[in-house]
Amino acid sequence: MPYLPAVRDSLGEFRLAYGARGGEAVLVRPDGYLGFRGVPAGGPEPAAYLRTLYGT
Repeated sequence: MPYLPAVRDSLGEFRLAYGARGGEAVLVRPDGYLGFRGVPAGGPEPAAYLRTLYGT
């Protein structure tokens, strides 16, 4: 799977814009729409979603 950057929302702007909650993984598509939202952030679901996109 390719390296994907993570961004820290130190000002809380992302949380407000997307309604993110603590411990939640939120993956945003390039067009700004949510591609995935799930809890816990460290669980297997975010990686499984990315595998569907990249086929790995």
